[in-house]
Amino acid sequence: MDPTAFDEFRKKAISSKRLKKEDLEINNEELLENLQLIDDGKLKRPAVLLFHKNPEKWFIGAYVKIGFFKSGADLIYQDEIHGPIITMPDKVLEIIYLKYLKAIISYEGIQRLETYPVPYDAFREALLNAIVHRDYSICTPIQIKVFKDKLTIFNIGGFPETWTLKKLLSAHSSIPRNPTLSISFFRSGMIETWGRGIEKITGSCEKENTPEPIFDATKSEMNVKFTFNPETYENKVPNGTINGTINGTEKLLKVISDNPKITYNELSEMLNLPRRTISREIKKLQEIGKIERIGARKNGYWVIKD
Repeated sequence: MDPTAFDEFRKKAISSKRLKKEDLEINNEELLENLQLIDDGKLKRPAVLLFHKNPEKWFIGAYVKIGFFKSGADLIYQDEIHGPIITMPDKVLEIIYLKYLKAIISYEGIQRLETYPVPYDAFREALLNAIVHRDYSICTPIQIKVFKDKLTIFNIGGFPETWTLKKLLSAHSSIPRNPTLSISFFRSGMIETWGRGIEKITGSCEKENTPEPIFDATKSEMNVKFTFNPETYENKVPNGTINGTINGTEKLLKVISDNPKITYNELSEMLNLPRRTISREIKKLQEIGKIERIGARKNGYWVIKD
């Protein structure tokens, strides 16, 4: 099991006030028991999905695949998010809004505002629905496709057998496909259990003055499509590196060039980006031979190559 996944769950549960701090001051096995994830001393399937380092060992396809497409089948670049599914939403949100979607920058007085083509809260809710309600017995991963004028989220796992698409889009009670999985996501504070997911998505789009998504659902699969004006919102097509937020790799390389001994934490503070994002981008630059680390972590320095 992955200790960091348990730590992440505890932080979210306390922050959301769904569980008290004293309720979480127990070991991981007791936590699994309390979340109904252990049966007769053995881990249930949702426990493996939620907290195991590599749930794909038992559930092939338990990951999220993201791709940017210039046209129908013309893939420009892609990413895959693996690991415990309790940690997936934050990872996917970070990479989508740093790498795949570009914000329009505006100002109210001196306050800088960023407006994205797909509202953050709407995308987050659609993503959580896909993760929590997908059919993990099928090997197909959740697929997020980004184009210049739309973003789609596809997952295996449609609505309940007695429902229709009209029922899904109207007020309804919550009937989770994976009840035990849903409990843990609820306790973490990431989801509700009132069947208001679709309402929250459309409400977020209305608030941001963007088109409501198109839902295409059957008994076995769900596809959510967000559309936007390509003339208003330009996606980040270049080479799969962060653009806009840190102005591509050029700004990152310039900062390193100005101070070859700069640390990850200093880069994170200077560029106003998470340390994890900085680390990921530098790793990519190292893999293509654009940058090299000389010396130890504390006393070393960076060399930028032509």
